[in-house]
Amino acid sequence: MTGEVRYARVPLQETWGALEEAVKQGLTRNIGMSNTPGGVLLDLLTYSKIHPSVLQIEHHPYLVQRDLYFPVN
Repeated sequence: MTGEVRYARVPLQETWGALEEAVKQGLTRNIGMSNTPGGVLLDLLTYSKIHPSVLQIEHHPYLVQRDLYFPVN
């Protein structure tokens, strides 16, 4: 390990495919998204074989994300 972080532009579809492969190999049981805009999430649902098990959002009085928060009635 070099201690260096290298960034790469990788499409979400490729990244999600790698996460699905990790589930198939038994390396993890669940995969999800965090602070993802609705449009990106809808796009993900068109090609994902394993749907996200959770959408984690930051939500508090100083950051109200109405587009991501869906209250249950």
